[in-house]
Amino acid sequence: MDKNFNYSILFEQALSGIKSIRDPHSTRPETADLRWNDVAGQVAFDFVDSDLRKYHNVSESANTISLSCLCFMIMQLFKEYDYPAQEIKVEDTEGLAKAHLYVLDKKSNTLLLFKELEECAFWKVKGKEPENVQRIMRDCGADSCKYVYFVMDNAYIQIIGHNEDENDPGRGYNVYSLRWFFEEYFGVEEYACFNEALKKYKQDVKECIGYITVKTLTPGSLINFRKVTENEISKFNYESLLSIRVKNYDLESEEFEKIRKQFFTMKSLDK
Repeated sequence: MDKNFNYSILFEQALSGIKSIRDPHSTRPETADLRWNDVAGQVAFDFVDSDLRKYHNVSESANTISLSCLCFMIMQLFKEYDYPAQEIKVEDTEGLAKAHLYVLDKKSNTLLLFKELEECAFWKVKGKEPENVQRIMRDCGADSCKYVYFVMDNAYIQIIGHNEDENDPGRGYNVYSLRWFFEEYFGVEEYACFNEALKKYKQDVKECIGYITVKTLTPGSLINFRKVTENEISKFNYESLLSIRVKNYDLESEEFEKIRKQFFTMKSLDK
């Protein structure tokens, strides 16, 4: 294929969908349930405020839209490259068989399962698939399967007991990354174009969502932290500093006493 796939158009459409969720049109007063906020505020276990809940909902929606966009891209790429591949429809399933996209590679008769990262590292028996995966393979007539995770590289790290053979992208298992998939099916240049477009898209989405995470202590934790810190400072053996040489100068007793007075003066002013 001489020309690269145009990712920007599809990413722009996905971004537009995220914007519509981030900044929805105002609800008309006559159609709004004015008492909904009253009952929403009475939830038994409500540990976050509405702003954090809104951010979570928007970020979850952005992830869903982005995954849908990526799955569409994958199928379009197969068409652009005239690669014999067929999307397989699968009923709700779970475990290792749960995926966003199922594709039968007709050239190698291999079932490709495109998945999100697992919740934790897992064990996998080499050469044997779970029963629900085997069922999907039987239904579509696949001889083998490969799991392609929506991670850029090193998907094999999820599997406990993988080998370290760099010549084997799956490290002894049939688990692969997006980089492997793109380079294997569409070439190194296509992956480079996809990766570049993806970086821009992620930056655009972050700017669209407009939230940043700042780690801080709660008021109660901050008070406790301050008390513990003040207690440790007041009980610290400052005389031990006299034996420490700083920039080849000894700290004299007079200088130590000056520092000590300055510290306690600042401490009293802080109160």
